[in-house]
Amino acid sequence: MVGEEIEYFFEKYKEFLSYESVVSLLKGREYRIIQFFYQLFMEISKKKINIQKVSKIKGKLESLLKEYKDENEIALIKLDCKNPSYVRMQNISDKELGDAFETMIEATRQYMKWRKSLPEEAIREIYLKNLRDRQTKLGIKIDYF
Repeated sequence: MVGEEIEYFFEKYKEFLSYESVVSLLKGREYRIIQFFYQLFMEISKKKINIQKVSKIKGKLESLLKEYKDENEIALIKLDCKNPSYVRMQNISDKELGDAFETMIEATRQYMKWRKSLPEEAIREIYLKNLRDRQTKLGIKIDYF
């Protein structure tokens, strides 16, 4: 049970971050959803899990994630980072801006390549570190990691 819930948590958190990493640049952090991730993590970290409470949190989290994706779909541009030359900025008259965009795409491609080479445990530690950092910014003291 705990393993399934932790897997669910990281799967949904990864899904959320794939949107939030872009949307937060445009609109700022989405603390409302982050708080539900925090609540879910706290519930599944207890020795005795309250299944009803976990289900309620997961239901609300699913609803918020769907709403968040729907609201921000227009703000998200899916890019093919595997082939930066495909994403040329033909319509931009400012050559420097187009070049900067291509550099960003190449950096993203290199990051994705590096990220795929990380072991699963390292990825989990990165997620936990990010979660700690974000919760610390909210003023939440974390002693359980």
